[in-house]
Amino acid sequence: MRTAIYCRVGNKEQVIPKKMDEKVKEQILAIRETGLTNMFDIRNVQKIACDMEFWELVFFIDDHEDRYTRFILTGEE
Repeated sequence: MRTAIYCRVGNKEQVIPKKMDEKVKEQILAIRETGLTNMFDIRNVQKIACDMEFWELVFFIDDHEDRYTRFILTGEE
């Protein structure tokens, strides 16, 4: 079952990355550096990403939660 987080992104069409690119990695690391949440609290990470306007990360996690978790655990895609 797919869960979703709702963010206001205006009228822009969002592209969901099929692979974890450098921009998504940078966004993950930026959130980690804030120290605001445990990086395994995926819904809170998405909320912070939304607040920081990291739309690529919000949608990447929604579609590829397993790959996000693997990156957090191992540093690999």
